Amino acid sequence: MNLILSDRALPVPEVCRASSEFFDLSQMRIAHCLGCFGCWVRTPGRCVIRDDAVRIYPRIAQAGNCCMSAASGAAVMIFP
Repeated sequence: MNLILSDRALPVPEVCRASSEFFDLSQMRIAHCLGCFGCWVRTPGRCVIRDDAVRIYPRIAQAGNCCMSAASGAAVMIFP
């Protein structure tokens, strides 16, 4: 499965939707890391902040490829 993460809505062609999952991060509530080390101490390996990011973590782990796109910079990163 391919995973596409973007900070804005992108036109994803129908042919790509069958093998890809798209997340528009601008429509999700994702908090900044607090640096509390709760993911190390209180809940090892899991962030203590309960926001929409918990829906994305398993998808990143399962993805064969992950593409991140940001409007603020013209960079696209693809991770095999």
